[in-house]
Amino acid sequence: MKKAIFVSAALALSLIITSCSRVDPPPSTPDVDKAPQAAAPQVEDSIEQLPGEKKALAEFDSIEIDVLAADIRVVAGDEWSVSYHLSDKEPLKRIGVEGDTLYVETAFDPTEYYDRQVDWFVIVTVPTETALSDLELETLSGNVEIQGVSCDTAQLSSVSGKIKMKNIDAKQLDLKTTSDKIDVEEVCAENLEAETISGDLDISGTLGELNTKTVTGRTRISGSISAECMIESTSGNISLSVDHPADVMASSMETITLNDTHWKGKVRSGEGVSVTIESISGKIDVETAD
Repeated sequence: MKKAIFVSAALALSLIITSCSRVDPPPSTPDVDKAPQAAAPQVEDSIEQLPGEKKALAEFDSIEIDVLAADIRVVAGDEWSVSYHLSDKEPLKRIGVEGDTLYVETAFDPTEYYDRQVDWFVIVTVPTETALSDLELETLSGNVEIQGVSCDTAQLSSVSGKIKMKNIDAKQLDLKTTSDKIDVEEVCAENLEAETISGDLDISGTLGELNTKTVTGRTRISGSISAECMIESTSGNISLSVDHPADVMASSMETITLNDTHWKGKVRSGEGVSVTIESISGKIDVETAD
C-alpha cells in the first residue's frame, strides 16, 4: 500500500483543491423528441445499474485496494466480483486474485486534477456470511465503505473522503481520515481505533478496547465498551452513552456533564470499565448505567 500518500496528505489535498477549476460545457441545442437524461446513480443503486466494468472473481480471503480518486466499497451479496469505473488519468496497474488476496491498484499522479463530479468507484462483492481475513482499503479523495462483512482486521484510510461501516464483525478496526466524517454503525469489534482531524466521529455498537481522536470534529459514541477506552479531542464536543457502569475520568476547560451533574475542569466518578475522556475546549457529555 502506498503509505507515503498520507505522509504528504496535506500537500496532495491542497494541490488537488487549488487546481480544481470547473469549466462548464457549451450549451447544447435542446431536442424535444428526446426523453430527459436519467439522473446519476445513487449509492443505493445496485451494482448492475452502475457504469463501468465488472469481473467475476475466484474466491479470496484478503483484500488490498489502493486508489486515488475513487470511492471504495466492500459489500455482502451473492457472488465474488469486482466492479469499477475509473478516470482515464488513473489506469489500472493491477486487478485480480493472486493467491488468497484480491488486489486492486491504480497508477496516478497525486498532483493531477481528477474530476470528482464523476462517480469513480471500485466495488467488491463477497457472498453473504463470508468471513474474510485482512482488509486494507486506501483512497485519497474518495469515500470508503464496508457493509455486512466479517473480517479479522480492517484498515480504512482516506484524506478527503468519508469512512463508513455498518453491520461489521471484526477483531481489529483501524479507521483514518483527515477532512471528513467517520460513521460506524452496528459494529462488533474487539479493538477499534478511529482518527479524524476536521470531520465528525460517530460510533455505535459492541466494542472491546476503543481509542478515538479528533481535532475540531464532534465525537459521539454509544453502545457498550468492555475494555479500556480513550476518547480525545482538541476543540470538538464529546458525547458518550453506554449501557453499563463505567469508571469515567473526564477533563475539559468547558462544561462536563456526567449523568446530569455538571462539572468543570476534571471529574472522576463511577465504577466499572475505565473510560478516559479529554478535550481542551470542547464540551463533554457522559451517560452511564447505574
